[in-house]
Amino acid sequence: MIAFLDVDDADAYRKLDSLLVDMNGVLQPFFVESITIRDKGFAHIQIEGIDTREAAVEISGKEIYLPLSRLPELPDHRYYLHELPGMEVVDAVHGSIGVVEKVLDYSQNALLQIINATNEVLIPINDNFVSHVDKKTKIVHVHIPKELLEINPT
Repeated sequence: MIAFLDVDDADAYRKLDSLLVDMNGVLQPFFVESITIRDKGFAHIQIEGIDTREAAVEISGKEIYLPLSRLPELPDHRYYLHELPGMEVVDAVHGSIGVVEKVLDYSQNALLQIINATNEVLIPINDNFVSHVDKKTKIVHVHIPKELLEINPT
């Protein structure tokens, strides 16, 4: 099968030996026989037991996941989106905004969803707003512009 790897470095997954496929809401494990990384994040993956067109059609278009234990470790200045929930969000000017409830991962723009004592705050996850994520102290440092505060009062 051909899969798009939505990752920063597709080459880090060359030795992938298993993956999980969302089969109608149930994550089902599959073993990888071989994987060839192609251009622009695409990979050709041969899965054990998927050797007919009919079997391939069954998993075609399904979401693919990795167990967290198989994700490559990132340097301190980089992070995975799944690491952010539970972290405190601190603005350089306004102080603590609240705690990340979850990450809303939209295709073009991921958002931090923060539920504080008074409301919900949504902050785009990009370099314009998120200046630094400190994984050791579990703090997301942000710079929220005045316009965003008017949309999401704190």
